[in-house]
This record gives sequence, C-alpha cells and structure tokens, in this order.
Amino acid sequence: MKIFLSKQTGLSLVEIMVALVISLFLMGGITQVYLGNNASYRFSDASSRIQENGRFVLDTITTDVRMSGFWGCISFQEDDGDGQLADDNPSIQNHLNRDSDNFDTDLHDFINNPSMTATVNDGLNGSDSLTLRGTKPGSYSFTGNLTSPGDGTISVVANNNLSDNDIILITNCFTADIFEATTVSADGTTITHTSAAATNTPGNSNPNDCAGTGSHCLLDKNDQPFTPNNAAAFSLQSVTYSVQLSGSGSGEPALWRSVNNINQELIEGIEQMQILFGEDTSGDGSPNQYRTSDQVADPNQVTAIRIWLVVRSERENVLDESQIYIIDGVNESQDDNRLRQVFSTTIALRNRTG
Repeated sequence: MKIFLSKQTGLSLVEIMVALVISLFLMGGITQVYLGNNASYRFSDASSRIQENGRFVLDTITTDVRMSGFWGCISFQEDDGDGQLADDNPSIQNHLNRDSDNFDTDLHDFINNPSMTATVNDGLNGSDSLTLRGTKPGSYSFTGNLTSPGDGTISVVANNNLSDNDIILITNCFTADIFEATTVSADGTTITHTSAAATNTPGNSNPNDCAGTGSHCLLDKNDQPFTPNNAAAFSLQSVTYSVQLSGSGSGEPALWRSVNNINQELIEGIEQMQILFGEDTSGDGSPNQYRTSDQVADPNQVTAIRIWLVVRSERENVLDESQIYIIDGVNESQDDNRLRQVFSTTIALRNRTG
C-alpha cells in the first residue's frame, strides 16, 4: 500500500506573523522617511518664500528711499503757506489748489513737508509706517517754449509714463513750479494745465497777476516762461508704506504701498516693520544716532534710515516649537510655530549726504 504525502501549500501562521512584523518595520521606516522629507520640504519651501519676499520688499523700499528728496536740480525752500512765493524765497511755487476739499497737506504740500516722515506703532502688530516724497525716476525734456506765463499746454518728449492728474514739477535749476496735469495726450507729448475744478484731486489754483485765463502762471525766477534750453519736467510722488491686513480676506498681514493716495498691496506675510532715523547732529553727513521718528528733533538732519522687517511663513506649524527672533536687540516670539525671518538694512539718503 502506497502512502502519498501531500505537499504543503500557503503560509503557516508563524510565517504570516513574521512577515507582518517585517512589513510593520518597513512601513514604519518608510513613514519616518516620508514625514522627515515632508517636514524638510515644508521648511525649505517656507524659507525660500520668506527670503524671496523679504528681498523683494527691501529692494522696493530701498529704491523709493533713495529717490526721496530728489527734486531734479532744485532745492525746496518753504513758501509763505498759500502756495505763493514768499518775498525772500524765489525758489519754488506750489500751484495746487489749497482751497479744494481734495487738497491733502500731507500728500500735496511737497515744499513744506520733509521728504521723509514716519509714524510710530500705528500699523498692524505695532508696525511703523513710512512716507517718502520726491520725484519718480525719469525726466521729460521740453520740446517747445511756453510762449506766455499763462500757457495752458507744455510740450515734452513722447513718453508712456505720464497720466491725467499726475502732479508735475518743472524746473530750470533756479526755480520750479508744481501743478496738476489736467490732461495728458495719448502719446504723452502734451501736458495741459488749467484751474478747472477737479473731481478727486486738488486741481490748480489761479493766482493773482496770472497773465493767462483759466491757467496758472509757470514762470522762472525772472518771471519768464520756461524753455527747452533751460527746463525739464518730473512727475512727483508721495509714497507711504504700511503693514495692514491683506485685502484678499486671508487674514494674513501684508505690506501696502500707497502712491499719491492710490493703495496697492505688495505682498502677504510681512508681519511687522520697524523704522529708525539716522540723525546727523555733527554736520559731517554721517548719522550719529538712530531714533524713532517722534524723537527726531530736526528732520533735515536725517541722513539715513534703518528698517527691520519680520516676514513669516504662510503655514503654521512649520517648526516643532516657537521660534525666538530679534528686532533691534529685543527678543520676540509667537506661539503659532510659523517660520519667521528678520530682514534689516540701513539706507543712506542720497539727497542728504551730498
């Protein structure tokens, strides 16, 4: 009688248990690698975005700071408070209409306001705000004479940078006039200026003894019209930086840039901005001490500005624990485990240091 032994098929319970244990170890290792890589990716991604945002913001602010206080080849002196020249000041006239409800002294009085001002702790998270006044980059050469003091049009080289209601400065290095461009031609070659009432802007005044009708006088210091041989036009701007909530509804802090009262959100994630002014009290062109704006005795002695920016990650819990960061020697921290980086720079004011 033959006995047939059947071959074993499948796995025994012991083999299954061994396989499961090995699988658990493998899965645990894979999970650890995945979690580690994911955390590393989130950190690297947050860090790269923070650095990109921080560099962009500092570059943008630096450009505007260096342009502040630049008025072409003219130096501003105070007028007598009504836009007319004081008897002892043949330098510049501001022809914007001070009687208009839309005339904002902080925004439109380029002569009597310092080229750079700031307010302390008035923004989100105790941030400072910064206002800069000066010309935009670029100038526009005259291509035709102003045939009379009351001429209503100015002819300049073709450009795509001027628009209706821009605030314009014309100067010949001895004197200058500020006015609002009532209209600008499509090719930018003709600037029209009148004293017609403006809707959302101050418009222009029509001062006494103006030879023109409905236009304001544009004269050099000898009461003569500007000519292509001696004058150029610039576009003026008042730029304000502040930290506010983003307009996207995300609840994130953002840096805002306002140019002539037109607001633009630059970028989210800018949590805080702190500013110190470098004051030159010895007259050598270099700052001797750094102070907040409300501590500066004479704005004309400010020759540099120091800025701190706190830029944070969009996501929470990028870090395992709260991060400590330092602003002007002060330790700060938040409890949301976001990644933060402090950016700082000191910018010399080109139009103050000589």
